[in-house]
Amino acid sequence: MRPLLICLVLFGACVESPPPSSTSTSLRAPAQTAVAPVPLVPLELKTQADYDALEDRWLVRRERADLVAVLQAYAAAQATPDPLLLQRIAVLLADEVGIDDDALRITLEAGTKLRDAAPQSAHTAWLNGWVLWQFLARSGFGALDASGRDVAQAIVKEWSNLLAIAPDYVGPRKHDTAEVRRDLARLQAALAEGAAARPVVATAPPRLATAAELEAIAALARFEDASANARRSMCGDWLTHDVATASAAEVRIVAACHTQLGDVSAAVAAFARLRELDGPAFDACAALGHLRERVGAERVSQALTSSNTKFACP
Repeated sequence: MRPLLICLVLFGACVESPPPSSTSTSLRAPAQTAVAPVPLVPLELKTQADYDALEDRWLVRRERADLVAVLQAYAAAQATPDPLLLQRIAVLLADEVGIDDDALRITLEAGTKLRDAAPQSAHTAWLNGWVLWQFLARSGFGALDASGRDVAQAIVKEWSNLLAIAPDYVGPRKHDTAEVRRDLARLQAALAEGAAARPVVATAPPRLATAAELEAIAALARFEDASANARRSMCGDWLTHDVATASAAEVRIVAACHTQLGDVSAAVAAFARLRELDGPAFDACAALGHLRERVGAERVSQALTSSNTKFACP
């Protein structure tokens, strides 16, 4: 990788020339001292510590958005994608807009690019877990609802993969695998507590969530906190998904959208698909209860009858 040239004046490392001794206010007065040229020095960015130092020095004098712009231009000039550079840009983007809906969307997009560039990189696994961890932490770690469990399970998959790839990994700002292991233990305890009252279901070996599944998980988490108008706006893209081929995470947001919009037949079809995908873990009674609240029990009953769909619910 080519070293990044950074002007030392950005960090206050350049020695400024002393002001002229004359107190004359004449604009015609000749300069008393020559202005020294500002040196450019190569800055190697090969490790997390290099980026930590760059951020610490930059943010003393300049805006975070400026650093994002510099690093994005630097990334665009690379002959091959640099996973570490892409990871650090994504973290800075999240910092720039705060851990909110926009930050989650922007950082997930950056994470998708990183996954495409380096799917087996430890930097990729750390970032995808970290983004969802930040979002889950914002909502609190109380009893996990359906979307919270999806987020927690996705984090466990990503960070378990990280530990397999790089057991001694150190991420941005010294977030290392010791912290990752503590966070994983906390998540696994929350998941176990939530699963205690559910039937034990045989599951396949864990696999990494796809970019589409991560997007769906994030969308459902945003959906549950959104207003009715915001929910309708969010649903546009998801209504085109085919539940027959979509993942469970995608079907969950599709089902939520059809429920919100009162599309009874489509919602029932999505519930039936979730029963196939999730088995006994899918709470059909709760899903039907939400749908009845939206459209009334009679319309739900008619949709179940016409589609010949039966659930073990009162």
